[in-house]
Amino acid sequence: MPPMNPAAGVFDYGHGISAVDSVYDREMQTAIHLLVEGGRAAVIDTGTSHAVPRVLAALAAQGIAPERVDYVILTHVHLDHAGGAGQLMARFPNARLTVHPRGARHVIDPGRLLAATVATSTYPFDPRQALSLILIVLFAITGVVIFKVYAEMHRDATLSHVTNTTPGELGTEFWFKILGVGIAPLLGLMTRVFPGVTDFVFAWLQPGVSTLK
Repeated sequence: MPPMNPAAGVFDYGHGISAVDSVYDREMQTAIHLLVEGGRAAVIDTGTSHAVPRVLAALAAQGIAPERVDYVILTHVHLDHAGGAGQLMARFPNARLTVHPRGARHVIDPGRLLAATVATSTYPFDPRQALSLILIVLFAITGVVIFKVYAEMHRDATLSHVTNTTPGELGTEFWFKILGVGIAPLLGLMTRVFPGVTDFVFAWLQPGVSTLK
């Protein structure tokens, strides 16, 4: 079903259910849902306080005045889902807030939740970056070991009989073997560490894949 108002980021699913893009840190990432029936409404999740005007505008577009909102329902108490609860409740005089008992204390006194959010967002260590660095180092070490083993097998007078190559030479066959062994893991690592590489690789391979169909 097409959006009710694409510019405002409001999407109608029918049966009185619609979603409002809360634009937590980018568009089309998180949503606030509205349930409307009989001229009254419930708001499911609130986004942050920055999303409050978007919710009010979406309700007004459906002819729902603030005093006709009966419930604000929080699925869980995270900043992107419940950060705007206080401001929305202040604008809905007849609404009742519904939240799990474990989350209620954080809605009443959000001090600890806010402190944890700030601590997490400002903590200097990013484990994903560290993991990416570890993977790159391991890949480099593995690549050097494989290269040296293959090179010694090709150079050694005895082991070259195993590879069926000329002793002391690293010919074209050697470099093709190195490329064949390393290209797939290298591409896999690059797409994991640098997601933008995925689009480049796909665009590069697509013409060849299309010819095989």
